[in-house]
Amino acid sequence: MKILKTIIKGFKYNIIHWHYPRQRKTINIYSKIKHIVKHYHGTDLRGKFEEDFCIVSTPEFEEDFCIVSTPDLLEYAPNSIYIPNPVNIEEIEPIYKTNNLKPIVTYYYSTISRIKVIEEAKSKIGGKYQFIELKGYKHEDALNLLANSDLFIDIRLNGWYGIASIEAMALGKPVIGDIKDEFRNKYNPPIIQYNSYENLTNTINEILNDEDLRIKYAKNSRSYVEKIHNVKIVVNELVEIYNKLS
Repeated sequence: MKILKTIIKGFKYNIIHWHYPRQRKTINIYSKIKHIVKHYHGTDLRGKFEEDFCIVSTPEFEEDFCIVSTPDLLEYAPNSIYIPNPVNIEEIEPIYKTNNLKPIVTYYYSTISRIKVIEEAKSKIGGKYQFIELKGYKHEDALNLLANSDLFIDIRLNGWYGIASIEAMALGKPVIGDIKDEFRNKYNPPIIQYNSYENLTNTINEILNDEDLRIKYAKNSRSYVEKIHNVKIVVNELVEIYNKLS
């Protein structure tokens, strides 16, 4: 009954854009009568494979297909299209300088974070800086903490960065992470490698002890988000896809 209600609701649309498409039974039924866009964001695809559905048969996208929000997911759905996660930069003002007497380092802990690397650095220099883990906070509160911080860390196993990093960059914060070489060469994100100065501890010290360097990284972050993650640019990419499907 739930599936039937969902299908009936979808009849008034021409295209079904499905985020986190785990409902395979419903999606398969829809795909017989509607154009489907399956949009993956991480754990909904990572470790699995989309071999039958994510096929673009022509340049006009006559077949239903998939979108992935991070390039590492192309490994699991190689026929997908990578479209970056969007952020409304017009609603986020960058804050390049704070008045923190003790620099604040914020970091994020996800299921694919290399948290031990951060914890090791925290144990060595935790008295010099204030470390705040962005876990368990409401989104608005987390953004406020990011806005008041001097540096953000997001070291992940997938060789890319997460949504929290996008928000940190939009706020004008340097971001430390671990970007896979092939992704750095292809997409050139301004994420600072955690071992740029041998290890994470040294990298944090180098950035926070040199205000000019920190501001340089911060402005690069904001500029990158304006060009790559700007919601207006992302929406235009989606509209182009929708037009080809309709």
